[in-house]
Amino acid sequence: MSIYAARRPTDALPPGEAELDALGTLHTRIVDIGAGFETMLDKAEPGFRPVVERFVALHRGQAAAVAELIGHGPDAAGGESLMATVNRTVVSLRSFFDEIDADTLGQIRSGEEHVFDAYDAAIAAATGARGQALARLRGELSALIEDTRRQG
Repeated sequence: MSIYAARRPTDALPPGEAELDALGTLHTRIVDIGAGFETMLDKAEPGFRPVVERFVALHRGQAAAVAELIGHGPDAAGGESLMATVNRTVVSLRSFFDEIDADTLGQIRSGEEHVFDAYDAAIAAATGARGQALARLRGELSALIEDTRRQG
């Protein structure tokens, strides 16, 4: 079962300052990269669209899960930074000059490295069940990335 189907972590204590900072950074990076995938969804070639849809669903679910770990609930608004605008713009420009298809996978994997870095920092700062939940979320992203390696 996916972590974003779970309700609340079993930790009784709210996140400490360092943990909250790391979780906030992770949430922002997930939202930012998700914004690029949202734009990509409309511009992807039909054969590549299912891959983009998987990334959109994963990032939406993971943003909600991390928001809940922070204590804001799964529907927390905000968290988007200037990078989200940059991601949308880059995708739009790329689609103007090139196709959004399987050739894009290398750049997608490279972009996800920033999310992995934020996961690693959040896991290192996390306590108890939050750390375990973050490790499961990171594993889901890693599994999707590995699955896309077989596609292109």
